[in-house]
Amino acid sequence: RTLRGAVVLAVVVGAVSTVLLSVLLMPLWLGAVGYPFTPAFPDLTMPEKLWSILGHVIYALPATVGYALVMRR
Repeated sequence: RTLRGAVVLAVVVGAVSTVLLSVLLMPLWLGAVGYPFTPAFPDLTMPEKLWSILGHVIYALPATVGYALVMRR
């Protein structure tokens, strides 16, 4: 419920969502639907995954900080 905790939570959510969705699930799903350019499993291409983590963290920040601000009141 603190702003520091909200930022930490956003980093955790960003990292976990990247690992679960981008690294593990997406290659399996793309292979299952027959996409011709399916990445290898697990997809650990760098620096693309670092950009993916950053994007997921930026996406999670408003939700976690907003929740922390609302719960402060």
